[in-house]
Amino acid sequence: MKMDVDRLALHFKYSALISIMLLIGISTERWSGSEEFTTYLSNAATMTSLFLGVVAIFYSFISNDSMSRSLGSITTITTDVRDVRNEIEEFVDLTKQATETNSNNATLVREASATLTVSLDSLHDTLTFLSAQNETLRGLVSSLPTKLDQLETRVGDVAKAIGEKPQQNQPPISSTDLSSRAIDRFLARSSLSQNLLAHACVLAESANKPLSIVDFTKAVEWDAPNQLQGFLTCMHAIQICTRKAMEGQEKTYKVSAIHPDLKERSRKYFVNYINETYTSDSDDEKKWLGRLAKVEGLFAGQ
Repeated sequence: MKMDVDRLALHFKYSALISIMLLIGISTERWSGSEEFTTYLSNAATMTSLFLGVVAIFYSFISNDSMSRSLGSITTITTDVRDVRNEIEEFVDLTKQATETNSNNATLVREASATLTVSLDSLHDTLTFLSAQNETLRGLVSSLPTKLDQLETRVGDVAKAIGEKPQQNQPPISSTDLSSRAIDRFLARSSLSQNLLAHACVLAESANKPLSIVDFTKAVEWDAPNQLQGFLTCMHAIQICTRKAMEGQEKTYKVSAIHPDLKERSRKYFVNYINETYTSDSDDEKKWLGRLAKVEGLFAGQ
């Protein structure tokens, strides 16, 4: 299709050229012999010159207008390029500042990492030391019950060797033996479980019932009969109460005398402490008051 169009264009061109040459030849042959041919030719040249001059003027006007527009566009573009260059310079400055800031931050992070590494090494050494100490403490604690049992056995052997005085030969405990202030200090420095044991001694003496350390530990939910037995021995030693081991019953004692101030204050002190220390209807208050009820239930009835 394209080759046919090109061929037709070529035929049109040389056909037009031949037609123009024939027209020139015919015109020359027809009007060259005329006397006014030169005048006609001069007029034609003049008109052609005038026409070409007008065309040149219009072309110059159009070209200058386009050039003015182009120069205006070039000025606008130059201004935009200058603004973009200034923005690029500002961006380059910000980039430099950001690079310097990042470099400083990297240095600070590197120093912090080094410090953290040293701290972690120190913490690891400390934890290792604590672990070793815990192992040692665990070994000591695991052997503590055995040692307490051995101590209890030895104390029992010594007591049997020395012999305990009969109950009727022991003088009754009076408030002059220990002051009321000493009883207050005794109650304040004892734990809650030990306060309950002191109250249990009061109940056992009042109800004339034996005090079983095993039953008491179940009531207060504290599996430490050896500690409670040692605390009861200390109470007997400082004459807060008088107790005697019952034959044939392990860790069971007959309480025959109680200090009058302890008998009066044991329950009141415990209840007041619970009410002042714990919030009303809290779990801790209910727990300790429940343990008090269990201890009192050991000595209720016949």
